[in-house]
Amino acid sequence: MSRCSAVDNNMDADDELKSCSCSFCLKAAYIWSDLHYQDIKGRLSVLKKSQKEASSLIRRNGKGRPTDVYGSENSNNSTNVEFDVMGQWTSLFLNMEGILARESSHLQDSFVTMKELRENCKIDLERATKTPQQNNT
Repeated sequence: MSRCSAVDNNMDADDELKSCSCSFCLKAAYIWSDLHYQDIKGRLSVLKKSQKEASSLIRRNGKGRPTDVYGSENSNNSTNVEFDVMGQWTSLFLNMEGILARESSHLQDSFVTMKELRENCKIDLERATKTPQQNNT
């Protein structure tokens, strides 16, 4: 595989790759699409883990009841403060769960698109690297 001979220095790099169908450019496109695909796949995995952790924290802290560790004199104030703080944390984690769900949906769409692009690049590369004898069979 040799460097692309169709490269014209008058074009933008992206335009060059899109317009060239030599094996060098097709291989570069496939490698780029595969790396991008793997990146999105990894991000989705991490996002799903974060969503599970946020959901777990919401369930765990939503069921909890503040305990009376301060005695009866301070119990009303401490209980109210603890309920307020727990409410704020629950709200924060619910908001974060929504953000993670939207990001996951966006990445899932990108993942499907990139998977198709990667597969198309692979097919184009396989076609370009077949010898003429293989093309006739």
